Amino acid sequence: MTEWEIQAELAGRLLKFGVRPAVLLVGTDARALKYRHPVPADKKLEQYAVIGLVGEKGGLHVALTRSVYFGTVPDALQRLYDVTLKVEAAFLEVSTIGASSRLIFDRGRAAYAAAGFPDEWQRHHQGGAIGYAPREYRAGEGIEEITQSNQMLAWNPTVQGTKCEDTVLVRATGGLEFLTSVPAWWPVAAVEIGGREAKRPLILER
Repeated sequence: MTEWEIQAELAGRLLKFGVRPAVLLVGTDARALKYRHPVPADKKLEQYAVIGLVGEKGGLHVALTRSVYFGTVPDALQRLYDVTLKVEAAFLEVSTIGASSRLIFDRGRAAYAAAGFPDEWQRHHQGGAIGYAPREYRAGEGIEEITQSNQMLAWNPTVQGTKCEDTVLVRATGGLEFLTSVPAWWPVAAVEIGGREAKRPLILER
């Protein structure tokens, strides 16, 4: 399948459930490694695909990204994805009521640097608040925002062709609730976030 065909297939399935794909990115193989925001092209999938979605239903948006590898994920690619998970955990760790977008953004940048990728944050926006728009604001850009009770956030760190992303709700009672889910059959890694364990999706091997 080409990237266009993958996008068309997914868009059709989403629309059957009443979900409008406001953003649907597909990057495969070398294009996935080169572009952080891969607009589909007439490129056939060989082994690796990264798919990013912002879906809208009833006026609300959620975002998630998933990756698939046909074969065994190379060690180098897995190490990059592990870094991405660590950066995402840093963003989520401080995604609490009253936290400024600047604080969250700076914590994510520090995590990139600690992992040996100090400039990676400059190659794609890192996400921010989501809900009535695909992004209500993007952290690190423009006015500093303060995280509100029951606000939705979606961070999307990327490291050299790897990307992880889900949508969380900052609960009024404290903690985060993941609004986008990972199927039981999808491989996951246990990541500690704010003293709690969260199951984060790995690259699916087929």
